[in-house]
Amino acid sequence: MRSGSVALVNCHSRSSRSSRQPAVRTSVHPPHAIRITAPADGFVLSRHLTRGQKFGRGDELYRIADLRRVWVIADVAGADAAYVNEAASAEVFVPGRSAPLRARLSRELRPEFNPDTQSVKLRLEVDNAGFALRPDMFVNVDLHVSLPPSIAVPVDAVVDHGLKKIVFVERAAGMFEPRQVETGWVFDGRIQIVNGLTAGDRVVVDGTFLLEAETRLQSTRPGAFH
Repeated sequence: MRSGSVALVNCHSRSSRSSRQPAVRTSVHPPHAIRITAPADGFVLSRHLTRGQKFGRGDELYRIADLRRVWVIADVAGADAAYVNEAASAEVFVPGRSAPLRARLSRELRPEFNPDTQSVKLRLEVDNAGFALRPDMFVNVDLHVSLPPSIAVPVDAVVDHGLKKIVFVERAAGMFEPRQVETGWVFDGRIQIVNGLTAGDRVVVDGTFLLEAETRLQSTRPGAFH
């Protein structure tokens, strides 16, 4: 099953720092220009150098990132994070791109809990084909998780009153009764029933609000209704 979330693209970056070249050490006269080679290929994320600026050893001149593989930081609701394991895979959907990118859960860094949002931050590793992902880009993530066996019904079968939730169970042909239930996870249009139903119960999916209105009209009549 899938858990949807919004994610932020991050990346591994390296700094290009100043270094003294052999030409400076061996020449009597300072050269007009000094070539400084970046330590890695990649995209320039930021520049901290302008014409005529002085710099010293260790100063960061450019920040360069290799975008062939990136991290995607996904926020997952705390309750849903319990179903995520190390073998979980995901699909990353980039705006304007029809085909998703496949991702896997990073094993280098463990998930982090955010107390402000009560969510868990997952780091997904993505092979960035065509450099579709760029730093600080927002994307959508479908996370594939495995759920334990349980009773689940379509979301439309549950009538939520705020303080209680009910479903309409078929007692006989054309006869239904409201039954209060406790719910759990919600995935792919289905909702877990923790308490209130047993395997094999038949519930109403379409027309629940009409049955709810009829229940209120016949609230003084005991027993089942049509």
